[in-house]
Amino acid sequence: MKLSRRKVIDLGFVLIQAEKLFKTPMVGKFCYAVMKNREMAKEEYKLSIEANPYPPQWEEYENKRIAILNEVGESVVSGFSKLPNQERDRILNSQDPNVMPVDKRELLISRINELRDQNKELLDEVTAIDQRREEFLDEEDDFIIKTVKLSEIPEIVNGNGIQIMAALDPMIIED
Repeated sequence: MKLSRRKVIDLGFVLIQAEKLFKTPMVGKFCYAVMKNREMAKEEYKLSIEANPYPPQWEEYENKRIAILNEVGESVVSGFSKLPNQERDRILNSQDPNVMPVDKRELLISRINELRDQNKELLDEVTAIDQRREEFLDEEDDFIIKTVKLSEIPEIVNGNGIQIMAALDPMIIED
């Protein structure tokens, strides 16, 4: 089947969560199709990263950026680095001076901008790599997708049924 790599990887992301998405256990042909398609999608994702790797300096840059976020965050909230990502993002992105004081926000912005300025060439290179990754993901290729009939798919648990079915579309055949 001719599909974009992005479509295959999107299918894989849904299949990785399959056990949580359906009300009944996955059995039979559907279970087999999920396992085979999930493995194929994982390999395609791995290939997409390996085809356009980030330079070694990227990890060092990210570690410095995270250290700045944690340092400023710790000065606002004790134990900041141990908070869940969602809570840390809420604090760092808050415009409320009671949550993130103006002087701390200005310090954070200036330190991050300084780091960006010091690594402009690296960031330009990463932007170019991201663009190549996007182009790579949009390329179509022939994939062997294990298919199932719509009637073989268990009932979806949550309210994202349309999105889940859209991702599963390549593996669904008519009854």
